[in-house]
Amino acid sequence: MESSENDLKRICKGGKLEKGLAIRGSTVNSAKEKVENWIL
Repeated sequence: MESSENDLKRICKGGKLEKGLAIRGSTVNSAKEKVENWIL
């Protein structure tokens, strides 16, 4: 995810980049609560 964050910082200069949320494909079906908490 670090590469994505660096790309966004470069492309969106002056933007506010918040901490990301990494969810692996094998756990996506049980990640609903984690995503909801991350959004809030």
